[in-house]
Amino acid sequence: MKGCNAVMYLRLSKEETGGGILNESNSISNQREMIRHFLEKHPEITLVNEFSDDGKSGVDFNRPGFLRMMEVLKKGEADCVIVKDLSRFGRNYIDAGIYLERVFPWMGIRFIAVSDGYDSEHAKAGDDLLLPFKNLMNDAYARDASLKVRSTLAAKRANGDFVNAFAGYGFRKSKDDRHMLEVEEETAEVIRFLARCLIEGISAAGIAKRLNAMGILTPYGWKKAKKSTYVTAFQKREDFLWCAGMVRRIAGEESSSGWLILGKTKSLGYKVKKRYPSSPEEITRIKKENLKILTDGEFQILQRALSLDTRAAPGEEKIGKYSGIICCGGCGQSMVRRSVKRREKVYRYYICAANKKDKNLCSSHMISKERLEKALQTVTEKQFGLTDRKKNPKEKHRFSGKVLEKQLQKKREDREKYGSLSAAAYGDFRDGLLTACEYRILTEEIADGIQSCEKAEKEILLEQHRWEKEQGLTRGLILWLFEKVEVMGSREIHISFCFLPPFKS
Repeated sequence: MKGCNAVMYLRLSKEETGGGILNESNSISNQREMIRHFLEKHPEITLVNEFSDDGKSGVDFNRPGFLRMMEVLKKGEADCVIVKDLSRFGRNYIDAGIYLERVFPWMGIRFIAVSDGYDSEHAKAGDDLLLPFKNLMNDAYARDASLKVRSTLAAKRANGDFVNAFAGYGFRKSKDDRHMLEVEEETAEVIRFLARCLIEGISAAGIAKRLNAMGILTPYGWKKAKKSTYVTAFQKREDFLWCAGMVRRIAGEESSSGWLILGKTKSLGYKVKKRYPSSPEEITRIKKENLKILTDGEFQILQRALSLDTRAAPGEEKIGKYSGIICCGGCGQSMVRRSVKRREKVYRYYICAANKKDKNLCSSHMISKERLEKALQTVTEKQFGLTDRKKNPKEKHRFSGKVLEKQLQKKREDREKYGSLSAAAYGDFRDGLLTACEYRILTEEIADGIQSCEKAEKEILLEQHRWEKEQGLTRGLILWLFEKVEVMGSREIHISFCFLPPFKS
């Protein structure tokens, strides 16, 4: 009997573990034992390699172990493939048929399915009909399993159970019930800080710069620090750095206002791995008060800040606090800031953008910054009884500085650890446990770590000082109170409040 060099292929999908209880008849070890028992009865077959895909679906042939096996076959290192049964090879009727009926015969590869009693070298006439039928049955099993899993997940989503593999930024899975979420305070404070900065007019790029300077981990960096297996397509760099897009994406997530949103993407079939956006009717939305990181009012103001067409002036990271709010009463165009220096004094005022571009487009609807601020402050005090926030601490913005305090404490603890490590390294060098070269490299790394901590501490203290200075009509208060401020030709301003009738001043 002709001898051959064979490779053993083993596969087990996640669904076949029975929800964590392994189906022993299909286990990897059982498949291996059955094939080895078969080889003992066929000494003419020499086993040269073994490949396995544990936890991989049979519907898709793009499996690491299977692809490595195909490379070995292409190189001519083996001319026979042995599997426990046809379902271990694959459950995709079309692809399995292509390999068994076209690819392997063309390559001269012998195929053996032990428990199905199939051997391509000794195939009978009826096997040509039996083989496609068995592949079709395996395909049907995969389809049935997929439908059951989908219906189960849909029922859990409708019940408000969290069925995703990973919790979003700002949340974690409950230790008592993995289908329930709870707020993760460490990352929730970062979200509150982002929201506070955006509302107060700091650009997304400016916020990202500050977060990087303070050493605050990105969402992906945080998960990696927690030893998570999470991967994301958004992470393009090896170093975990914040960027403007990341800041805006996190700020726009409705989940921070207490909405549990499930089923945002879907696959079109059990053979298609690519996911597509779900229609609004297919998305499950459940309001949960215990998952609120921001109040409804704060989230609404934040979304308004993100929706306004604004940008910071060149060289500045913070936009003007009236940007997107103040406009020309004549043409409706935005007002732009101008500065004029006279006799050592700088005068700032707002002018119609259309008039600045072309005097014929609109008349000059100009107002000084001092007059505008005084008018808005007066109206605010009369309508709402709000005065300087320094005199009324209760009116301060809700967003706390806990994230800054915790990060400052963490950096100080890290600096102390580096100091202890430096002393320990010197002791090891003195006792001869470290060479001079190893000690020098270690001390340089420790010095870099201490310098990084000190730099982050300075940035955090500077950030705390910035927020302590905030008072009066801030950007956040303006977004909350005023829908629109129109500057008229007679130096009259029309004020539209967010929740009151228009007012003339």
